[in-house]
Amino acid sequence: MTNVPEVCLTADWILPLDQPPMRHGVMTIAENRITHLGQSGDPLPSVDACHPSRFKTRIDYRNCVVLPGLINAHTHLDLSGWSGNFVGQPKLWEWIPEIVRFRRSPNYRLAEAIRDGARAVIAGGAVAAVDVIPSDWLTWQELIEDDKCTERTETASPKCGRNRLRVLSLIECLAPTGAMRIPPDELLNRHQQACQRLKWSVGISPHAPYTVPLNILEELVALAVNRELPLAMHIAETEEETTFLATGGGAFRHVLEQLSAYREGVFTPGHALADVLEVLSRAQRVLLIHGNYLGPSEIDLLKPFRDRMAVVYCPRSHDFFGHASYPLELFLEASIPVLLGTDSRASHPDLSILGDLQTVRRKHPQVAAETIVRMATSEAARFLGWDRELGSIGAGRPATFTVITLPSTSQGEDPYEALLLPEAQVRAVWIEGKIVFEKKN
Repeated sequence: MTNVPEVCLTADWILPLDQPPMRHGVMTIAENRITHLGQSGDPLPSVDACHPSRFKTRIDYRNCVVLPGLINAHTHLDLSGWSGNFVGQPKLWEWIPEIVRFRRSPNYRLAEAIRDGARAVIAGGAVAAVDVIPSDWLTWQELIEDDKCTERTETASPKCGRNRLRVLSLIECLAPTGAMRIPPDELLNRHQQACQRLKWSVGISPHAPYTVPLNILEELVALAVNRELPLAMHIAETEEETTFLATGGGAFRHVLEQLSAYREGVFTPGHALADVLEVLSRAQRVLLIHGNYLGPSEIDLLKPFRDRMAVVYCPRSHDFFGHASYPLELFLEASIPVLLGTDSRASHPDLSILGDLQTVRRKHPQVAAETIVRMATSEAARFLGWDRELGSIGAGRPATFTVITLPSTSQGEDPYEALLLPEAQVRAVWIEGKIVFEKKN
């Protein structure tokens, strides 16, 4: 898409999030930033809204809502080429060996998967993503060099999607046998060098309590603190984690043995989720991925750290595995930040974060629609430290936003409810004044 001197955009609704919803909203854009935000009938300096004498381009998003660009707070882009299939709802320990086999197979084309995954994330309404990536990606990073987006397409070209998507890339760390294959300092140095070329932010991801013993977790947390980096860990994804921490046995010991990744004495029994949370709480910013089985006692432990620890709920991945009801209301009552993620294509149909917002609405009808929307916009931007550019719409801010087509059946005065209806779809995604995704009619 060629830059234009000025754009005037109208929509049925604009949701700034730091102001009340604007019906019949008007937005003007120049030099990739929003220059005016208001409602039809509000005065623009010396000219009527969207008058053709001033604006080179006018876009009317009829029956649409414009809101801050959505944020996908957890995914695995490298698994975007997944083509496996499960009958019914697999257990996590049944799923893991299939993921390992896939990553070792010729069908695992990492660079291509990252490109396609970034494109799918944008097509799902997101302008930014938090990605957990395995250390093997470092051998492929030369294949995903930075380049420019030059055209508007229905799904955004892989090059366009990859480079314009804001990415916090967390290098995955595993040590089930008691040591990491690449020492943490060296691994992080290599990861930072690769991400610098792609203009990605960097973080660390100890994988899970059953693949990272507490002594290694302490080392990784200290590394994150010393380098002032965010950290994420899959935790309380299943009830079996509690069994493994307490006894050293159960389904996760069996799967580690199956993968020749278990060594006696590495994981000492007698621990609980509270011990893992205590170590994680030392970090400056922590994403607790899933948290499906964090109960009242663990939530109480999190309360003093809610300024730097957030939970990431992945609702459609949660459905895929058939987990018990998610404790969303408990987190919200305790003021624990809750963000939303898709997880990977190996447990998710399309990487659309809009679809996950709509799933939360279906599964948690008592939670206010605006609260749900904020989980993937203002709350995510604030917690991740991206709120200077993302999370709200206003004059002077980057022209980065998502456009949602509302279903024709939507009625009433609440645009938050309307965009969470199952029939609502992503119409367009703008990043810094450029359309990087547009759904053709």
